[in-house]
Amino acid sequence: MAKRKNNTIIVSQNYILIHEIINKYINELKKHNIDLVSVYLFGSYAKGTATEFSDIDLAIIVNKFAADGKDIGDAIDFMSFLMKITNSNYIEPHPILKEDFDETYPFALEILESGKKIL
Repeated sequence: MAKRKNNTIIVSQNYILIHEIINKYINELKKHNIDLVSVYLFGSYAKGTATEFSDIDLAIIVNKFAADGKDIGDAIDFMSFLMKITNSNYIEPHPILKEDFDETYPFALEILESGKKIL
């Protein structure tokens, strides 16, 4: 079991716990009226190679960078917003516009090939 100091959540290879953390985060996104298209788990947890220092990488596919009825701006501003609404230091959100999420975008291709669709 992996633990991080100063955090209340214990992350382990127990993927039920990981999905619990992810589902709580997705519910928080929905509370802010984020126009979610899909969510993918990728990186070490999707590949089964997570360590005690791994974060939970989530690709957050959206129609636009907006929440609570307001445009947020670019991907960096939106990522900052996504990080603020999580109650977990383990979630690492990666916002991607739906129009950019295809095989021509190398980052999207990696997620599509090795990630796991959650929503």
